Amino acid sequence: MLMGMIGMPVFAPGFTGVTGTWDVHFILPWDGSHALVWDISSGGYIVGFILAAGLVGYLAERQWDRKPWVHMGMFLGNATLYIPGILWLAYLIGSGWEHPVAHEPLADLIAGSGTWDKALKGGLYPFIVGDLMKLSLASITLPAAWSLVARFKGTR
Repeated sequence: MLMGMIGMPVFAPGFTGVTGTWDVHFILPWDGSHALVWDISSGGYIVGFILAAGLVGYLAERQWDRKPWVHMGMFLGNATLYIPGILWLAYLIGSGWEHPVAHEPLADLIAGSGTWDKALKGGLYPFIVGDLMKLSLASITLPAAWSLVARFKGTR
């Protein structure tokens, strides 16, 4: 987040097509977003990633990553990511914020009947199934990985 705030194009581009000149991106050659976190529609999710990393790290320090309720810790981390993301998206939709590439209000770009309906349809519902699949896979493989670590260390 800090790298993006000092002007490095580390955020994903705000459009689907690639046109014009390409910058040297942090990872790939694309023209990433040069906006500040509070000037992009995904800004709340970027802040949420930081909060979620802190929460999951805190839970891991308390051995939640090695307990039967590992899936609950991952779910809490995922919810922590979505809360500021959806709140920020709803704020932008309600404020009439104009998308910098589409040059239309964000509210016109997302289907729905009201601010919260649009925020949920644009920022949560499309990702639920994929996130649940990833959380399930991770909560199954993480205990297995810790078991392998214990075996290689000779503690088991």
